[in-house]
Amino acid sequence: MQLIERIRGEVCTKIGLANRWEDAQSITPFQPFFAIVSEACSHQCFNGRKIIEGESHRISRIVFMGHMHKAYPVTGTVATAAAARIPGSVVYDLLSNEAHREPVLKIAHPSGIIEVESRASVQDGKISLEKIGIYRTARMIMDGYVYVRK
Repeated sequence: MQLIERIRGEVCTKIGLANRWEDAQSITPFQPFFAIVSEACSHQCFNGRKIIEGESHRISRIVFMGHMHKAYPVTGTVATAAAARIPGSVVYDLLSNEAHREPVLKIAHPSGIIEVESRASVQDGKISLEKIGIYRTARMIMDGYVYVRK
């Protein structure tokens, strides 16, 4: 985690969020996220769900405020999907030829799989992200009554 924080801190200085990498953790502990990606394989989620090899295109984990995130935040999903369409990026290089042709990228994360639609084109060395789309459902977090004054 110290190495990850050092890398994240260096990025903070490059994008202007901190003047020194050492200050990044106190100035901006929540951004930018740090994603770790690897090739897809069978594994078990922390909730017991089993992901079978071939069910996802990529495995990724997000480090958020010094800890592994329990899921995969939408901001990280969108960024990962964009990187998947940029030739030469780590995510792009890890994808299979089949995954490059698929319009929907399936990212396995600690809670399951999140799907994100992404499309880009490359012309004359310029990359144009044409579409990033994510669909998600929200779980109910409360059911009850609210008493409002008249």
